[in-house]
Amino acid sequence: MTSYGKRNAVGIALVILVTLSIIGGVVYVAVDSNRPDPVTEFFIDTAPVDYTSKENVVYVKKFRDAVNGFLAELTGINASTFTDQLVEAMSISRIPAEKLGGMADAVNQNDLTGIIDALNNSSLTEEQVLKLFETTSLQFVSSFLDGLFEKSGLTSEEFGTVLYNYFLLYGGSEYSVLLSAFGKDNFIDLIGDTSYFITTVSDVRNGTGEYVDSHAMSAAFYQLGTVFLKAESAGVDTLEKVLLFRWNYGEDKNNYREINVYTAALNNKIGYLFPLFGCVLRSIGAEEVEWGRVYAETGKDSDLVYSQSLIAKAVGKGLDGFISSYGEKFGCSDRETLAIQIKAVIENLYKAQTLTVGGRLDAESFTERLESHLAAVDEFFDALSFLEEVDYDHGALTEMESEGSIGPLAEKARSLWAMEEVADVFNASVIYMWASQILYDLAGEVQ
Repeated sequence: MTSYGKRNAVGIALVILVTLSIIGGVVYVAVDSNRPDPVTEFFIDTAPVDYTSKENVVYVKKFRDAVNGFLAELTGINASTFTDQLVEAMSISRIPAEKLGGMADAVNQNDLTGIIDALNNSSLTEEQVLKLFETTSLQFVSSFLDGLFEKSGLTSEEFGTVLYNYFLLYGGSEYSVLLSAFGKDNFIDLIGDTSYFITTVSDVRNGTGEYVDSHAMSAAFYQLGTVFLKAESAGVDTLEKVLLFRWNYGEDKNNYREINVYTAALNNKIGYLFPLFGCVLRSIGAEEVEWGRVYAETGKDSDLVYSQSLIAKAVGKGLDGFISSYGEKFGCSDRETLAIQIKAVIENLYKAQTLTVGGRLDAESFTERLESHLAAVDEFFDALSFLEEVDYDHGALTEMESEGSIGPLAEKARSLWAMEEVADVFNASVIYMWASQILYDLAGEVQ
């Protein structure tokens, strides 16, 4: 059984800190129009907030202590410089000091007991590492950051501005040029609309959010899709660099040559997932959203099949649009080759992550999981093609359900969800690789 030293799993836990503190803004920012925000703040003064004043210093110290303490407890890394830079970006962005205090409360309240206990052991088993990967799922990130923004009261404009200023100031001259070319508004739009998708859509699907009109939801999908397409307009190379999706390790990193082979294979590939999702999201209308909601409420197979057949047609239209507009660049000419390219991205990412965390590509657990993920892609595309041809009206499906003959159709409809777990693992892997690279650059080798 493979084991890992304490430092070998540090990146998994630190994904959470990096996500909440600065990098995670690309994944999550509260969308003001879709969450309570009784106080809207307008700033006329453009001077940085003075965090050294008597009334502010206590909040800033609380924030510094929370972030530095979190890093120190998990890694022993002295991150005071990093924290000072983050505070400076917040000052320039005119974030009220009270909100730093709220962020500190969120950091201190976050329950990472399981991760810390595991890291404090002399080693981590392969099963423990795989379990820790689950911590980086979008569901966890969404729920944690939802609490963060609720406690801090940050608005999307404020947090987006912090991110932009931080990277502009401390990302290096080359990165600053790229960020300026990408555009501040483009950057903030990408952050804000992605957060809506991750949080609000998840809440609606799970039945925990406030009711959102299906037309408004489909409009939000269309807007997010448009933002994703716009993000690629600067070029995939620029997009990947701005979002820090270029990963490369030096010779002080274990297995660095092998890792870099797989990360290099992701260059100018992973960025095309933005227009891919963009084309799909723009194809989803109010009817698809409403019937998805109906099934979530009733759980009836007839509603499932009808909903999934509508979704399949919309998704298929989006995929075909992507192939038409971006297929040549992405290396696909039809859905079969699109599936091949998607599986290649998944495989290269999963292998890069496994090696980065110290795992082995010949481990049985790795090969089984990889094969499962790749098979899920094929299952999804098979179900998609099948459901696109389903043309029963809802009444006919209701009758089939009452007769007990809808089972095969319902099973196929459920297969359209085959990519759900794969997508969650994929996002977790991206977040892990993202944070691991940043921490490697920040403090040397952090595996």
